[in-house]
Amino acid sequence: MIMIKLFFIPTLFQMMMFSGCHSGQQASGNQDEVAGLVLNGKVLELSTEKNKELTDLVVGFMEESNDFYELLVTDNLIASLRTSNECLEVRFPSARTVVTEKFGELEVSQVLIPLSGRYANNDQLTFFSGSGDFSNTPVLRSSGLAELLKMFGR
Repeated sequence: MIMIKLFFIPTLFQMMMFSGCHSGQQASGNQDEVAGLVLNGKVLELSTEKNKELTDLVVGFMEESNDFYELLVTDNLIASLRTSNECLEVRFPSARTVVTEKFGELEVSQVLIPLSGRYANNDQLTFFSGSGDFSNTPVLRSSGLAELLKMFGR
């Protein structure tokens, strides 16, 4: 019985260490990590709180997507969007799953949102996303651009 206890206690301790439950700290998952935000090619230097607020707004809008574009997303299209339009990019530290109400789960590590041009008219938000590239079908939300722009004082 003593041998079992001697084996069990260190094993339990190791399991707690690997699961992030040691020292009373809660493990923070991908959802709580700070994303990198880029506006028109320039990294935004925001407080952690403001970063989280903006990231949560973007993810919330993406989850509420109500339409999509049947569009082949190429590297040239993404490069063109970045150079000829105002854009917001959200770069997550690691891939995460965004569950859209209408289209199910999308695995994303980056999201590009045009703030001007063809994909940003009539208050519409278009989300180009993917994990490692922008290979997901672009989804859109019919409103929210004005609210997102308010975050930048526009």
